Amino acid sequence: MCRYALAFLVGILLLLFVPRLPPLAWGWALLLPLLLCLACRWITGAFLLAGFAWAWVDAASYLDRLLPPELEREELFVDGCVTGLPLQTADVSRFLFDVTHAQLVTAEALPLHGRIRLSWYDGGPELAPGDCGRLKVRLFQPRGMSNPGSMDYERRLFGQNIVAKGYVRNSGVNRLVRSMSPGVDRVRYLLRQKLLSMEDEGQRGALAVYLALVTGDRSLLDKQQWRTFRNTGTSHLMAISGLHIGLVAMLVWWFSERLWRYAGSLPLYLPSPLFAAACALAAAMAYAALAGFAIPTVRALLMTAVLVSGTLLRRNTDGLHALGNALLAILLVDPRAVHAAGFWLSFSAVLTILLLHRRYPAWRPWQLVLAIQFALSLVLLPVLAAWGFPASPLAPIVNLAAVPWFSFVIVPAVLLSALAMMAKLPGNELLLQLVLEMVEISLDGLTTVSGLVPLVQPPSAGGLSLVLAFAGALLVFLGRGWMMRMSGFPLLALLWWPMPAEPFRMTVLDVGQGLSVVIETGEKVLVYDLGPVYPGGFNTAEAVVRPFLAMRGIDALDMLVISHDDTDHKGGYHGFLEELPAALALTGQPEAFPGSFGSCHSYPAWSWRETRFTFLQTDYSGSGDNDYSCVLLIEHPEVKILLTGDITRKTERALMRRYPQLEEIDLLTMPHHGSRSSSDPDFVRFVAARHVIASAGWKNHFGHPAKQVVERWQQAGTGVIETASSGAVSLVLAAGEGYHLAGHRHSEQRYWRR
Repeated sequence: MCRYALAFLVGILLLLFVPRLPPLAWGWALLLPLLLCLACRWITGAFLLAGFAWAWVDAASYLDRLLPPELEREELFVDGCVTGLPLQTADVSRFLFDVTHAQLVTAEALPLHGRIRLSWYDGGPELAPGDCGRLKVRLFQPRGMSNPGSMDYERRLFGQNIVAKGYVRNSGVNRLVRSMSPGVDRVRYLLRQKLLSMEDEGQRGALAVYLALVTGDRSLLDKQQWRTFRNTGTSHLMAISGLHIGLVAMLVWWFSERLWRYAGSLPLYLPSPLFAAACALAAAMAYAALAGFAIPTVRALLMTAVLVSGTLLRRNTDGLHALGNALLAILLVDPRAVHAAGFWLSFSAVLTILLLHRRYPAWRPWQLVLAIQFALSLVLLPVLAAWGFPASPLAPIVNLAAVPWFSFVIVPAVLLSALAMMAKLPGNELLLQLVLEMVEISLDGLTTVSGLVPLVQPPSAGGLSLVLAFAGALLVFLGRGWMMRMSGFPLLALLWWPMPAEPFRMTVLDVGQGLSVVIETGEKVLVYDLGPVYPGGFNTAEAVVRPFLAMRGIDALDMLVISHDDTDHKGGYHGFLEELPAALALTGQPEAFPGSFGSCHSYPAWSWRETRFTFLQTDYSGSGDNDYSCVLLIEHPEVKILLTGDITRKTERALMRRYPQLEEIDLLTMPHHGSRSSSDPDFVRFVAARHVIASAGWKNHFGHPAKQVVERWQQAGTGVIETASSGAVSLVLAAGEGYHLAGHRHSEQRYWRR
């Protein structure tokens, strides 16, 4: 079964490389190869084709249910129910809404059905799972920023089956009725509310961990906690996975088997192993339901079900066979599970454990535990690298203590206290406080060791390198003989295979309504602006710029330039500099940046190899923040670039007077994202740029870049590129061949991206 499950998985993965989804009518082309496979009894090939076809049908169904583009920004009425656990803050409620009916305000019915993600700002009511009714909303198609190295938001929404996102409009029509019908999400919600009502400010961190372990709700874990778990390699402890499900099933099995022996004559009719197996399966199902049936949870539940079924049917079931069955079952239920990092981490970890146990059956438990911890640290390294996650060198050592402590002490204590609270047993609040103290002590211990060793993050590697590195990691621990084991290390080292040296590379990142540019000249790196921090807390310096630099193998900056004191340019520079130091930091408004920021307006010109950098001097006295922007001229023998920040027409005219060499610019960033206050017609004609890049958000409410501004550049013979439609734009010099421009959304086109 493992072979067939893997073939089915490979078939699903093949669809990932399709840039555009073909029409389903073309599916008849698969029928003949499928029949041939069946006729030749090549079952593996049949499963591969079946996996491809199944993923194809599922993806086509999702794309058909997407919000039509013509309905974007329209005011709609949607009927449906709140699902999952809403995230409530002081300013906004974020929740999932299952739509059963939709219509325009004119009462015209719309073909919109499925799950949407909504935000309710300013005074929205407290929401609970099962709340049903009508809402007035404004919706958008699922769309996110497109950058190398950072999270593919559209892929994430595709994996979560979300067909639109938007926000609730203030209206008297909005009405949700509280449902009192029981349900899993309802139980999870009531438990969370009960815990939050007992919240103590000093125990907020412990309470967040408690909720994560009981309900799988990790929304209360703050950035500092995630940083601690990441640095110690213990993030997996916060996800209800096979470790937790297996532990619950094992404990319930052990307890119920011994209890059943004292049940009089009942064991004569139902042997204690069968009773224990049934109880273990029921407990695993209950815990999985309480965790919201996340992918690792479902995988663990299915494996438990296979193993327990073997006991119930009085058959021994091999672990690899159970894993194969679980893999096939998950992919049949949800072929989009392959788009979640948890899917790959979970199955890779279990596969490693099973193979180690099979390879060394005579090892003592303590030997196997040690081997598993160190094996997982290597085997999961390519998996983490594939998803852009760093690895912690501390993980093997910390997990030797953390896994048993959490598995046999913290998790049982947390579940027992949760059961006592739900059953309203006497002393449940005292037990809760005791458990929270235990969790707090555990967090303090992890925090103490979290900063001892820096994280390891390999630069971006190709698909083949990742597969070979994964195989190499397995060889290190599973290979027969020292020669075969040692051969695994060169394969693993492919993760750090050096990138081809480029004389010059510039990348204008897709940060939405803002600007961020990364310039690489051999060993030197300059970052110009960091993009915005959005009202909801989304930080592009953390979510876009930092992952891109990590993907490029950059762990320090030679220069950071913040053009001026605007939120859409300076972003989260504090946290950024804490994690990624810069040898020199400059800005156009040093008085607004306390610390070691110098002024770009007085900084002399300099050169890195063949590239010369010059901050152009402007008359910014008495101007607003925008005209304080650092204007950077970059001159290479084969390309001339101008970074303009948010300068207005006043500064553009001053630049024309002072710098005649600005003529015939190869590429520049459109001043002020394409605002009408910039891109003076004389300036546009003066620079005579070959290309201009407008860094602005998709369908932003500012209207950037303005239509007349875009037309002005185009009429001057300049090619206009918008990050909103092209994604991150990279300029790469090829020796003797000039420069090449590429948009990430176009060069890495996938069928789930629009």
